[in-house]
Amino acid sequence: MKSLKALSVLPGDESFLYRVYASTREDELKVWGWENQTAEAFLHMQFRLQQHAYRLRYPDTEHRILWLEGNLIGQYRLNRGTEEITVVDISLLPDWRNAGIGTSLFRQWQVEAERTGKGIRLQVQQDSRARKLYERLGFVSVREDGVYVEMTWRADVGADCDGLTRMNTGGHEGCQIHM
Repeated sequence: MKSLKALSVLPGDESFLYRVYASTREDELKVWGWENQTAEAFLHMQFRLQQHAYRLRYPDTEHRILWLEGNLIGQYRLNRGTEEITVVDISLLPDWRNAGIGTSLFRQWQVEAERTGKGIRLQVQQDSRARKLYERLGFVSVREDGVYVEMTWRADVGADCDGLTRMNTGGHEGCQIHM
């Protein structure tokens, strides 16, 4: 993979962050059939509320903009607690989705979590395509509320051995190498 950079968010980045946020709601808004002006007002309101809620609930969050090949491509918010890492938010612009970027980030966070003895927690909409990615990376559902699924990952439960399958054969734990 090319050099993916996670850059600090600056005050002037808000319009980019809004564009990323709005891109995650495009399919939903098409179904509603709103006029552009109404949809734009709704998205701006929702974006401001989301940002405010994140700042209140996770004041020490690491918020980064993702940069690849000279392009700003997305963002993430990560909260490193004493016992777990919470992926507060992650989103990519449409042209950069399904390119392995999310997988690379999550694998990096899994390595960090394993090294520090922490788990990883996230929340995803039940019908989100990202849910399949999280399941493939070893996340398990721990709670569902009808809209969202809370998922967790621990190195000792479903870890993927940095891209390989964790296994236990005759009491020997290890990673299966696919050939």
